[in-house]
Amino acid sequence: MTENKDSISPKQEQAILALLDSKSIREAARKAQVSERQLFRWIKEPVFDAAYRKARAKIFETSVSRLQAVSTKAIDTLEKVLDSKKAHPSTKVSAARCVLENVRKAVELDELSVKLENIERALHEFETKDKRPFGGRRANGS
Repeated sequence: MTENKDSISPKQEQAILALLDSKSIREAARKAQVSERQLFRWIKEPVFDAAYRKARAKIFETSVSRLQAVSTKAIDTLEKVLDSKKAHPSTKVSAARCVLENVRKAVELDELSVKLENIERALHEFETKDKRPFGGRRANGS
C-alpha cells in the first residue's frame, strides 16, 4: 500500500484530533492508540505539522467568533458595574481598568494596521516601479 506524501492517513487524523483534545503528547498518543515515539515522528513531518496547524487554526477561529458574539454582553456588564451605586469601589476600579486596557489595545492595533497598510502600499509601489526599465527612471537619469 503506497501512502500519498501530500496527505495524512486516517490514523494521523485521529492523532491530530487527540492532540487537539489532550494536555500532553503522552495522553494524545494513548487516545490515538499510537506510541509516543510515533507521534513525535509524525509531528516532525511537514505534511502532518501543516494539517495539525490548520486544525488548530480552525479551532482558534471558532473561539474568536464565540468571543466576538459575547463581547457585547461583556461590555454591558462592565458598564453596569461602573454605573452601579451598590458596587464596591475596588470592583469599579477593576472594571474601569479592564475597559481602559482594552481600549488601549484596540487603539494600538488600529495604529499597527494603518502602519502595515502604508508599508504594503509602499512595497507595492516599489515593486511596480522596479519592473519598469531603469528602475522607474528614464534612460537619461531623470
